[in-house]
Amino acid sequence: MSLTIIDTPNDWRDALTGLRHDWYHTWDAHQLAQDAGEGEPVLLLYASQQATLALPLLIRELDNGEKDGTSVYGYSGLIASSTATQESVSKFMECAHAWLLEHKIIAVFSRSLA
Repeated sequence: MSLTIIDTPNDWRDALTGLRHDWYHTWDAHQLAQDAGEGEPVLLLYASQQATLALPLLIRELDNGEKDGTSVYGYSGLIASSTATQESVSKFMECAHAWLLEHKIIAVFSRSLA
């Protein structure tokens, strides 16, 4: 189990293979947002033997030198394989939190469909 940070088109597309997702989760949606100056696209990918979870974000530099993460306009929240459990979601959150702290990202906002 580990967290991988993906920031290239082909790796992003490969990571979404087998996960139920829509256009708002894709590299293309995030590339358009990046081109509009909305931030740098990253996909936080957690993979274990039991489950795969992914969270696409745009990382933005704030005026005070810190960073935050947000979703593209639309519903691009956390997606998971059908085998995900509450335990795998908790482990993803633990790994993601550690990465966010390490990269001095002070807040994350993401929209998701229920």
